[in-house]
Amino acid sequence: MIDWEIESLFMITIDNVSANEKTVNYLKKKLGNWSWDSLVLNGLYLHVRCSAHKINLIVNDSLDVVKISIDNIRNTVKYVRSSLLRLQKFKACVNAEKISYNGFMVLDVLTRWNSKFLMLTSMNSVKNCMFIKG
Repeated sequence: MIDWEIESLFMITIDNVSANEKTVNYLKKKLGNWSWDSLVLNGLYLHVRCSAHKINLIVNDSLDVVKISIDNIRNTVKYVRSSLLRLQKFKACVNAEKISYNGFMVLDVLTRWNSKFLMLTSMNSVKNCMFIKG
């Protein structure tokens, strides 16, 4: 936290599993030992159980208005990734278009809103190559 110049911490968002409970307790202890007041409200709300799940539900509900577009992108990613030939054609298109791309097509996990974000942002830069024939 010091390296990132974070001066205080209110909450972290993680899943509600026992390993994370141990991590939160360790973090509270470590932060409590620092000389500055690093935990807002003494860490009372540092770990709000199920908050990651709630955020996922909220984000997914808000994305319902563009569900068809997201489903189309997801299906396109699945289609391209399911065939070596299609993947090679996709990569050739990326190279021909001189698109800066890390080369990995992200497929979202329905229970992880951040994976949906990664899928959409990674595909946005290569949208001109998404209409591959064959």
